[in-house]
Amino acid sequence: MLEANRHPNITIYSYSEVKQILGYIGNFEVQVQKNPRYVYDDICTGCGQCTDVCPIYITNYFDEDFSARKCIDIAFAQAVPAVYDLAKDSCVECYACVDSCDVHCIDLSQEPEIVDLEVGTIIIATGWDLYTGEEYGYGKFENVVTQIELERILAPNGPTLGHLKRPSDGKRPKNVLFINCVGSRNEEHPWCSNVCCLLSVKNSKLIKSEYPDTNIIVSYIDMRCPGKMYEEYYKRSREAGIMYINGKVGKLKEDPKTKNLILRCEETLIGEPI
Repeated sequence: MLEANRHPNITIYSYSEVKQILGYIGNFEVQVQKNPRYVYDDICTGCGQCTDVCPIYITNYFDEDFSARKCIDIAFAQAVPAVYDLAKDSCVECYACVDSCDVHCIDLSQEPEIVDLEVGTIIIATGWDLYTGEEYGYGKFENVVTQIELERILAPNGPTLGHLKRPSDGKRPKNVLFINCVGSRNEEHPWCSNVCCLLSVKNSKLIKSEYPDTNIIVSYIDMRCPGKMYEEYYKRSREAGIMYINGKVGKLKEDPKTKNLILRCEETLIGEPI
C-alpha cells in the first residue's frame, strides 16, 4: 500500500466514495466525493500534536469499538496516507487542535468535495457485508463476538495487545466456541462464505498457542479448506487438541451473573446433543 501511494501513476482517494458513473467502456465519467477529514491531507505531516491536546475520547472504529481514540486521530499506526481525521459529530469545537497545529492544516469548515474523473476501465472490488448473527445472541450477550472483532482482539496492536479477553469483564475465557456457517447454507442464503472455516482454524490455533489449556470447539456444517497446504493446516489444528463438531448450534442462553454462555449443539456424526 505504501508503494502504491508513492507511485507517480497512482492516485489514491481515501475517505472517499463513488457517487455517479456515466458513459461506457473506454469512456467513463466518474464523480468521486471526497468526504471532509477537516484536515488537509496535502499539508498534514502526521506529527500527532492535535491528538495530544484533544480532550475528547470516542470509540475506536478500527478496533471494532473495543478501545478508545481521540476525536481527532489517525485511523491506525500504519494507515496510508498517514493523515489524521476529525469526528465532527463528537467534536466540541474547542479549537485546541487548530491552535496546536504548526502547519495550519485543520479546517473545521471543510465541506465534501466532488472530483470529476475520466477513466477507461473500472475494476469493482465490492468486499462484503458482515452477517452478525443475532440469532446467536450477538448484540444481546456481551461475550458473543464476530470473527472480525476476534481478529482485533488477537492482533498484537489491538485493544488487548493480542491477548484473549472477554468483553464483559476482561478475563481470559477457558472455554471458547466457534460457530461456522452462520447466516449461510440455508434457503435464504444457500452459498458458502468461503472464509469462516479457515478463519476459525487460524484464530483457534492462535488462542491454543498462547493458552494451551483453553478448551476450543468449532461447530460446522462442512469444513472447506481449499488451497495449498490448507487441509494440512486444518489437520494440525485437530492434532493440537481443537475439537471439531459436525452440527448446528441450537439453544443458547446466558448466565446473568457470570455472563457465561450455555448452549446446545447436535453432533450429527454420533447423533447425540452436546
